[in-house]
Amino acid sequence: MGPLRPVFPLAALAMLTLACRTVPATLPEPDTGAATRTSNTVFVESQPKPEGGRLFEPLSADAIQVFRCWFTDPYEYMFTYDGEPFEFNDRAFGTFMAGISGILYYGNLNNCVGDIIGEPPRSYSDLQPIERFAGVSATLPNSSLPFETVNPEIIHWARAKLLPAPNQYIDGIPVQLAYDRVFHRFFRVMAVSLFELHQQYAIAAEAQTYLRDTSNGDQGIDWLERRYTHSMPAFNGSWDGTTMTTPMAAGFWLRRQLDGSIGPCWHGLRDVLERYDPRWLAEQLNHYPNAQVALAQLPDTIGGSAP
Repeated sequence: MGPLRPVFPLAALAMLTLACRTVPATLPEPDTGAATRTSNTVFVESQPKPEGGRLFEPLSADAIQVFRCWFTDPYEYMFTYDGEPFEFNDRAFGTFMAGISGILYYGNLNNCVGDIIGEPPRSYSDLQPIERFAGVSATLPNSSLPFETVNPEIIHWARAKLLPAPNQYIDGIPVQLAYDRVFHRFFRVMAVSLFELHQQYAIAAEAQTYLRDTSNGDQGIDWLERRYTHSMPAFNGSWDGTTMTTPMAAGFWLRRQLDGSIGPCWHGLRDVLERYDPRWLAEQLNHYPNAQVALAQLPDTIGGSAP
């Protein structure tokens, strides 16, 4: 699998998702006022309340269709099948082992969005349908960096529009169940790679070394695997062409350090973990005190508390 694509928060589109605890095989019905198992209404974060809480609004019918579509025919080798399966669309899925490219392309996210807006992608990696769906560009214009950058505006859009409440259902499926059985590894790998870069290394210096060496001919994934394989947790995955490793995820953060979007991307990831994996997040921040201090300094321009 090639280098991680730069639009991390669009991972939210691929999920029914996103729990500090192990979710049972079936969850209790939501309280009165929440969507029922037979309802197509799913609530997502809209904006912070002035007093610090959160407002919710229904997810659009088009966005719900994107969630359904992603699970129609994703590449089967992106999943392991050694745990309790997640069943949806008459198929069973295990833990998602791939990365952002797996979500966007091997899961056909760009094709799903293209069908909705009536504009199929022009190529395998064409992000234009997703950009039109979001109403903002995924990348920054006129960048001189030798990789695709991240536009913070698409991070803000995903945080505001694509995070269902964890006790909501889509087509009878609780979103927490999808997080715990399918997507938890992806988000934990993304988080731990960032924490390790702040705990063990000086991330700004690491990013400059990465840029220098890859600009001089080093292959990005080779460089990342050599540098970080023995110093970062493996999360039961190794470099095999499909699996996202912790060093690969570290490369995503080095590129975000270089293009200036590390703050918005961290706060997008933090939103996911605070909502669906808060106990694990709290444990990790306590385990990585240097990272906790450094990340608390990154401004959050659309609200929410720092760790």
